[in-house]
Amino acid sequence: MVDAEIGRILKALDDSRQRDNTLVIFTGDHGEGLGHHRMVRKSTGYDEAAKVPLLISWPGELPKNKVDNYLVSGLDMMPTICDFAGIKAPSGMKGKSLRTILEGQTVNKSDFIALEMSSNLGQMIRTDSVVSLPLKQLRNSDNLSVKEIVRRIAELV
Repeated sequence: MVDAEIGRILKALDDSRQRDNTLVIFTGDHGEGLGHHRMVRKSTGYDEAAKVPLLISWPGELPKNKVDNYLVSGLDMMPTICDFAGIKAPSGMKGKSLRTILEGQTVNKSDFIALEMSSNLGQMIRTDSVVSLPLKQLRNSDNLSVKEIVRRIAELV
């Protein structure tokens, strides 16, 4: 169903000759468990539920068929859209624009991203090499900062 609706949007852009003038972003606010780990839910720290789809296209402006494995967050969407629109992102935004990554420039990768869930799992942290760890439990047990947790994770890997 979603595929057909996206197809309708892209067809309308093609029919109106606006496809090459339009930045298309397809994303969501969560992944999906789909029965993995015996759960059919979205609010877990498991990779299947924590990973969110993100597809961005702009023919003639962004490289085609480029796949990257950067750690990005939903917080990055607003600064990215503002950047492409040529306007300044509102002050206080915690995300960062993905434009340089999308244009194929070399950038420093984030060491980690933090995730929050409405379930009992609360907050999680994800690095390139570690899928997720319960941030709330780690912080409460040793009163650690996120940077210290990431440093300790790196030592384990």
